[in-house]
Amino acid sequence: MGSFNYEGLTFKPLKNLKGEASKFENISDRISNIGITPKNWNYKEFYKIAKENNAEVDLFEVNSITVIPTTNCLFKYKL
Repeated sequence: MGSFNYEGLTFKPLKNLKGEASKFENISDRISNIGITPKNWNYKEFYKIAKENNAEVDLFEVNSITVIPTTNCLFKYKL
């Protein structure tokens, strides 16, 4: 898996969430909006580019911050 750029940000793929960590309740407890979502954010386009770079995962690193992409924005994810 290689890093790739989307809307001016470099995304480094980290990993997929598995088991208990992948449940909505557990994810909800670990996320916060820190305002780094690109203005032209498009979830489907983002994952199209991720797939082209063999980087279809749940968690990414952006600017030394672990993030989880969602339909409307990027959330900081606390490991």
